[in-house]
Amino acid sequence: MAEQSFDESTEAFIELMELDDETSQDPAVIRKSFRVPVPDKENYLLMIQGTPFPIEDINAQGAGIVMDKDLSFVKGMTLSGCELILNHERFSDVACEIAHITSIEGRLPVFGVKWLKIHSADGKDEVKRLINACALLKKKLLSDDNTSVKDSDNNKAINEA
Repeated sequence: MAEQSFDESTEAFIELMELDDETSQDPAVIRKSFRVPVPDKENYLLMIQGTPFPIEDINAQGAGIVMDKDLSFVKGMTLSGCELILNHERFSDVACEIAHITSIEGRLPVFGVKWLKIHSADGKDEVKRLINACALLKKKLLSDDNTSVKDSDNNKAINEA
Protein backbone atom coordinates (compact mmCIF):
# COMPACT_ATOMS: atom_id res chain seq x y z
CA MET A 1 0.00 0.00 0.00
CA ALA A 2 2.78 2.44 0.88
CA GLU A 3 4.49 1.66 -2.42
CA GLN A 4 1.34 2.48 -4.34
CA SER A 5 0.93 5.81 -2.47
CA PHE A 6 4.54 6.72 -3.24
CA ASP A 7 4.09 5.97 -6.95
CA GLU A 8 0.90 8.02 -7.09
CA SER A 9 2.50 10.99 -5.33
CA THR A 10 5.55 11.05 -7.62
CA GLU A 11 3.28 11.50 -10.62
CA ALA A 12 2.07 14.81 -9.18
CA PHE A 13 5.49 16.49 -9.25
CA ILE A 14 6.05 19.29 -11.74
CA GLU A 15 8.68 18.77 -14.40
CA LEU A 16 11.22 21.61 -14.54
CA MET A 17 12.34 22.90 -17.89
CA GLU A 18 14.49 25.76 -19.12
CA LEU A 19 12.61 28.58 -20.87
CA ASP A 20 13.87 30.46 -23.89
CA ASP A 21 13.78 34.28 -23.94
CA GLU A 22 10.53 34.48 -25.91
CA THR A 23 8.67 32.02 -23.67
CA SER A 24 9.98 33.60 -20.46
CA GLN A 25 8.27 36.90 -21.39
CA ASP A 26 4.79 35.31 -21.37
CA PRO A 27 3.01 36.53 -18.17
CA ALA A 28 1.34 33.15 -17.62
CA VAL A 29 4.71 31.38 -17.68
CA ILE A 30 6.34 33.93 -15.39
CA ARG A 31 3.66 33.54 -12.71
CA LYS A 32 3.77 29.78 -12.84
CA SER A 33 7.53 29.88 -12.51
CA PHE A 34 8.19 32.15 -9.51
CA ARG A 35 8.09 35.69 -8.23
CA VAL A 36 11.42 37.50 -8.32
CA PRO A 37 12.74 38.63 -4.91
CA VAL A 38 13.19 42.40 -4.70
CA PRO A 39 16.72 43.54 -3.75
CA ASP A 40 16.18 46.96 -2.12
CA LYS A 41 12.71 47.33 -0.75
CA GLU A 42 12.93 51.13 -0.30
CA ASN A 43 12.90 51.55 -4.11
CA TYR A 44 10.24 48.92 -4.92
CA LEU A 45 6.88 49.93 -3.50
CA LEU A 46 3.14 49.71 -3.93
CA MET A 47 1.57 53.03 -2.95
CA ILE A 48 -1.91 52.46 -1.51
CA GLN A 49 -3.83 55.68 -0.81
CA GLY A 50 -0.52 57.55 -0.52
CA THR A 51 1.06 55.03 1.88
CA PRO A 52 4.14 53.14 0.62
CA PHE A 53 4.28 49.36 1.16
CA PRO A 54 7.56 47.54 0.34
CA ILE A 55 7.47 44.80 -2.29
CA GLU A 56 8.93 41.47 -1.13
CA ASP A 57 8.79 39.75 -4.54
CA ILE A 58 7.12 40.39 -7.89
CA ASN A 59 6.22 39.08 -11.33
CA ALA A 60 4.01 40.23 -14.19
CA GLN A 61 0.91 38.71 -12.56
CA GLY A 62 1.27 39.97 -8.98
CA ALA A 63 3.49 40.68 -6.01
CA GLY A 64 4.10 39.94 -2.36
CA ILE A 65 3.68 43.14 -0.35
CA VAL A 66 5.04 43.60 3.20
CA MET A 67 2.25 44.62 5.61
CA ASP A 68 4.39 46.98 7.68
CA LYS A 69 2.01 49.91 8.14
CA ASP A 70 -1.56 48.62 7.99
CA LEU A 71 -3.01 45.33 9.12
CA SER A 72 -6.59 45.93 7.94
CA PHE A 73 -6.28 44.16 4.57
CA VAL A 74 -8.34 41.03 3.92
CA LYS A 75 -8.28 38.32 1.28
CA GLY A 76 -10.45 39.22 -1.73
CA MET A 77 -10.21 42.98 -1.11
CA THR A 78 -9.76 45.08 -4.27
CA LEU A 79 -7.33 47.99 -4.14
CA SER A 80 -7.68 50.61 -6.86
CA GLY A 81 -5.87 53.86 -7.68
CA CYS A 82 -2.54 52.45 -6.46
CA GLU A 83 0.87 53.39 -7.81
CA LEU A 84 3.52 50.75 -8.46
CA ILE A 85 7.13 51.94 -8.14
CA LEU A 86 9.87 49.63 -9.41
CA ASN A 87 13.06 51.57 -8.88
CA HIS A 88 12.93 54.10 -11.79
CA GLU A 89 9.75 52.66 -13.37
CA ARG A 90 6.39 54.06 -12.23
CA PHE A 91 2.97 52.62 -12.99
CA SER A 92 -0.01 54.77 -12.07
CA ASP A 93 -3.68 53.81 -11.75
CA VAL A 94 -2.95 50.23 -10.70
CA ALA A 95 -5.78 48.02 -9.46
CA CYS A 96 -5.10 44.73 -7.69
CA GLU A 97 -6.85 42.10 -5.61
CA ILE A 98 -5.49 40.60 -2.40
CA ALA A 99 -5.11 36.91 -3.22
CA HIS A 100 -3.69 35.75 0.12
CA ILE A 101 -2.16 36.91 3.39
CA THR A 102 0.83 35.02 4.76
CA SER A 103 2.02 35.36 8.32
CA ILE A 104 5.24 33.73 9.55
CA GLU A 105 6.20 33.99 13.21
CA GLY A 106 8.87 36.62 13.77
CA ARG A 107 8.30 38.34 10.40
CA LEU A 108 5.91 40.99 9.15
CA PRO A 109 2.88 39.59 7.33
CA VAL A 110 2.93 39.63 3.52
CA PHE A 111 -0.16 39.98 1.36
CA GLY A 112 -0.07 38.60 -2.15
CA VAL A 113 -1.74 40.76 -4.77
CA LYS A 114 -2.89 39.85 -8.25
CA TRP A 115 -2.74 42.68 -10.78
CA LEU A 116 -6.18 43.50 -12.20
CA LYS A 117 -5.35 46.64 -14.16
CA ILE A 118 -2.14 48.53 -14.89
CA HIS A 119 -2.52 51.69 -16.96
CA SER A 120 -0.51 54.87 -17.22
CA ALA A 121 -1.84 58.40 -16.95
CA ASP A 122 -2.13 58.60 -20.76
CA GLY A 123 -4.26 55.42 -20.80
CA LYS A 124 -1.64 53.13 -22.34
CA ASP A 125 -1.57 49.52 -21.24
CA GLU A 126 1.62 49.07 -19.22
CA VAL A 127 1.75 45.27 -19.04
CA LYS A 128 4.74 45.05 -21.42
CA ARG A 129 6.67 47.58 -19.34
CA LEU A 130 5.88 45.59 -16.19
CA ILE A 131 7.01 42.34 -17.85
CA ASN A 132 10.27 44.02 -18.88
CA ALA A 133 10.85 45.43 -15.37
CA CYS A 134 10.33 41.95 -13.87
CA ALA A 135 12.64 40.41 -16.48
CA LEU A 136 15.37 42.93 -15.56
CA LEU A 137 15.00 42.05 -11.86
CA LYS A 138 15.22 38.35 -12.72
CA LYS A 139 18.31 38.91 -14.88
CA LYS A 140 19.99 40.93 -12.11
CA LEU A 141 19.17 38.27 -9.53
CA LEU A 142 20.58 35.50 -11.70
CA SER A 143 23.73 37.43 -12.60
CA ASP A 144 24.32 38.39 -8.92
CA ASP A 145 23.91 34.73 -7.87
CA ASN A 146 26.19 33.65 -10.70
CA THR A 147 28.83 36.19 -9.63
CA SER A 148 28.78 35.01 -6.01
CA VAL A 149 29.17 31.40 -7.15
CA LYS A 150 32.12 32.34 -9.36
CA ASP A 151 33.70 34.34 -6.51
CA SER A 152 33.37 31.47 -4.04
CA ASP A 153 34.77 29.06 -6.62
CA ASN A 154 37.74 31.36 -7.22
CA ASN A 155 38.36 31.71 -3.48
CA LYS A 156 38.28 27.93 -3.09
CA ALA A 157 40.79 27.49 -5.90
CA ILE A 158 43.11 30.14 -4.38
CA ASN A 159 42.90 28.60 -0.90
CA GLU A 160 43.65 25.12 -2.25
CA ALA A 161 46.71 26.29 -4.24
